[in-house]
Amino acid sequence: MLAANFGFYSAFKPMLEPSLPPKNSAPFDFGTPDGYEFYLRVAHAESGQAVLKGSNPLFNDQLLHTTYDDYWKARDLSRHMKNIKCAVMTVGGWFDEKTFPALSRRFTR
Repeated sequence: MLAANFGFYSAFKPMLEPSLPPKNSAPFDFGTPDGYEFYLRVAHAESGQAVLKGSNPLFNDQLLHTTYDDYWKARDLSRHMKNIKCAVMTVGGWFDEKTFPALSRRFTR
């Protein structure tokens, strides 16, 4: 989750007057070309706050709510997901264990 806060989620900020984002926004400066080194340095949430300098309200909110409190309950979509039926397509080759005959043999034993 820490990695997501430095990219995708950093775009979600409260706005009084929403507008379209600029066509050429400046990417986040990781301070190093080595992504692994960056995340080693920002291993703790406090380090993440220091790097973000308060620019990501979502990250700060998540740090404040470390238990399943009202903040997370309001965002919990699983309470609304009932009787969902998903379409699934399974593809297999001639000698694949996941072909229909192989699966039917496996589950009818």
